Formats: sequence, structure tokens, C-alpha cells
Amino acid sequence: MLRMKWYTLILQGIPETVATAAVVFALLRLGLKWRLIVPIGVAQGLAAYLVRMLPISFGVHTVLLMFVLMGLVRLATGADMVSIIRAVLIVNIVIPVLELLGTGSLFRLLGVTYADVADKWYWPLLGWPHVIALYALAFGLDRRNRRRKEVPEHAADDAGGSHS
Repeated sequence: MLRMKWYTLILQGIPETVATAAVVFALLRLGLKWRLIVPIGVAQGLAAYLVRMLPISFGVHTVLLMFVLMGLVRLATGADMVSIIRAVLIVNIVIPVLELLGTGSLFRLLGVTYADVADKWYWPLLGWPHVIALYALAFGLDRRNRRRKEVPEHAADDAGGSHS
């Protein structure tokens, strides 16, 4: 059973779930509406804290939390459920990849293993590389979305010249 310590929730869990919500908003092209993203992320983090206390098999908590995130985003935005499902699935594929690259690389760099740091107070800080990468991804996707909106779509016959 995965038990999250309260300081892990504060130092890593909530920042990660806020970043996750931000990536979902960016994937849905909703803009980074922090007044919605932060409460969704905090609620998701608290849900993760509670779900990880349940006596359920490893991995089931992830599926439950995906449904929680889908519901929270739907309630807050009214976005299309199929799009929300797609965005949540994408972000749940991206997270372990970023964790592997970020935290795995940091472990190799520091010469430590999970067992070495699992019960240390600074353990949550070692999860920050992928959290920062999630925020960067959210900001990058949002920037791309805004640029696409700024580019005016011209008609096929609009060459910028006179129409004589």
C-alpha cells in the first residue's frame, strides 16, 4: 500500500497535481486559467493523499485518480468528456516518462537509489525535475495554442495584392 506523508503532499504532491491539471487545460486548449487549475490540482492532490490510504492494489489508485481528475475538469469547465478523457490519458502517459527521465537521471547523478532516500525528509524534492517538466510542458503547449490563435487564417485567394 502506498502511503503519502503529509509533507510529501505539500512539497511534491500538490505541485505535481496542479501541474498535471495545467497540462490537461493546455491539451484541451482552454488557456492556463489558474483560478480553476489551482483548486482542481489541490483537490486532486488531496484525493491522491486519501486514495493512497485505501487498501487497494498498486495501480488502482492511478485509475481512480484519473476519474477524479476527469470529473473535476468536467465540473470546472464543461469541456467535452471525450477530449477530457484523451487529455487525462495523455498526461498519465507523460508523467511516468518524465519521472523516469527526471528522477531517474537525478538518482544516477547523485548515486542514490529509491531505497536510500525513500524515508528521508528531502525525498519529495527529488521528484521536482518531472514537476518542473510538467509546468514547462503546460506553458509550452499553452504558448503554442495562443500562437495558433494569433495567426489569421487567410482565404485561398488572399495573396495580399490588389484584386483587379
